[in-house]
Amino acid sequence: MLAPEPFSADWISDYVRLINEARSDHPYFRPESEEELRAGLFEDEEFDPAGISVVRAEGRIVAAGFAEVNLRFVERWGPMGFVDVNVLPAWRHQGLGSALLTHSLDYLLRRGMREALLWSPKPAQERIDFARHRGFSPHLSVYGMLARLPAPRTAAPPPGIEIRPMRLPGEEDSLLRVWNGSFSDHYLFAGTSVDWLGRILQLPRTRLDGMFFALDGATPVGFAICYPNPPDQQRREGPTGYFWELGVVPSHRRRGIGRALFSQGLAWLHAQQMEWAELNVVAANERALGLYREFGFEIVEEYAVLKRPLLAPPAH
Repeated sequence: MLAPEPFSADWISDYVRLINEARSDHPYFRPESEEELRAGLFEDEEFDPAGISVVRAEGRIVAAGFAEVNLRFVERWGPMGFVDVNVLPAWRHQGLGSALLTHSLDYLLRRGMREALLWSPKPAQERIDFARHRGFSPHLSVYGMLARLPAPRTAAPPPGIEIRPMRLPGEEDSLLRVWNGSFSDHYLFAGTSVDWLGRILQLPRTRLDGMFFALDGATPVGFAICYPNPPDQQRREGPTGYFWELGVVPSHRRRGIGRALFSQGLAWLHAQQMEWAELNVVAANERALGLYREFGFEIVEEYAVLKRPLLAPPAH
């Protein structure tokens, strides 16, 4: 009888392989790279390997459960944790997913969490049904949007605002302040840290020349980050860039700063020979949706974030 066992750091490469093979039949599949998963998860100062449980057979991982407690997120939004379950297609419908989800939810309970969140592509009905039968219900939606990049369209900043590339290294503290300030009222934003930012800036996909500040005098009041996104070139009809972040601090919104930053980022992607640009946005963020549509973006993907309470044991 196969049963979950604790994760070992020696299995990171096998874990990444499992993630990619298990999700290869999911809508909107994007391959994970081991380097980025290490930097974004395994090297995080808050990462706890006890949150991962795996099932191994035939000398490899065939299923894995994941649970994460992000203390910055908890401080901001309350005792909620994240869970995920991935099972190779040939090993599904054997109860492995249920056993791993139970381990993951139990881990969150031991860490004092009271709710669990799970992310899924909306067309992945089997995955959503799996979660709903185990106490999860729809919580919010996230859109993936895509646009073909025409010739750059200029949107000038308002008087007194300058947009320029960030000067990195050297302006990390300013980036942290404007990043955290811009998203302080955005639901599910956990906040950035010095450690996390340092690792992100070292990733191969990060392009320092694709990172921009909006300045009011010498003070950053908005920022934009974009980069070429090679994995998605496999899913699109040509080279595709990703607009990762766009934010303006609350005191400077509704002045056209976000529009000017967005225009600058798209012009940069166009200069990198990108033919397409994509981004993600919470469906309830109507102002951002309006801006993106103004620049020709259309919804091409939809994701569901599901939530369940942790006051009762999960169903099997």
